[in-house]
Amino acid sequence: MAEPSNTAALVARGSKSGRWHLDLEAPSEFTRLFGEDALIAFARCFVGIDRVVSLRNLYVLNAKHGGTDGSYAKERNTGLLMVLLVGTMHELGKALARLKDVVGKSVGPSASNWAKLMEIRRRWHDRRIGKAIRDDMAHHLGKAGVFKAGLAAATGQPSARLYSADGPAMKDGAFEAPWDWVMFGLGLGSPEDSELVNHLAKDVADVPEVLLSLFQEVVSMRGIPIEDRRAD
Repeated sequence: MAEPSNTAALVARGSKSGRWHLDLEAPSEFTRLFGEDALIAFARCFVGIDRVVSLRNLYVLNAKHGGTDGSYAKERNTGLLMVLLVGTMHELGKALARLKDVVGKSVGPSASNWAKLMEIRRRWHDRRIGKAIRDDMAHHLGKAGVFKAGLAAATGQPSARLYSADGPAMKDGAFEAPWDWVMFGLGLGSPEDSELVNHLAKDVADVPEVLLSLFQEVVSMRGIPIEDRRAD
């Protein structure tokens, strides 16, 4: 455990090749110098980053160990993780919008990572698909009106496949028609929607390091020392 310090600083400790961590020295003084609203805005973004990274890791694990390619269970997992990622990226876009309001005037284009973060914010906060998926697919189970609209859009189809499975256990299958009804009801599937989803993998990979780098830049702009005490 590091000795308490009365001087605000951002200090890296641990190993450069293994486990390491960043410490806020003298947190109360750090907050005063950095600005409470700004620190809270970054903290919300960092919580979003952990969600994004965890979901991305689960996506990779499913790709490697989720079963046979093309199986209903693997496709179910892939689709759900995509939905959760899109919903979380929308929430992160909202957090980045708040960050823009709090630190944008003092940081703006002078920070090297600002433009990239603002591009990600516009992509995930401003477009309709992110909010639609967040509200009715990712963090909620869909409003009745959405399902009604989806059922109406499917009127005239000869059949609707409710469920498909590769074996007797529920873990081996997936519901199909209910997801289609939500998609139809939300009016998703436009070329613009597809273009946004195509950005997902790169944005999810880029945003953690870009945001942490911006935080360090703002720390430095506030006159707070940054120290790297990690062992080689």
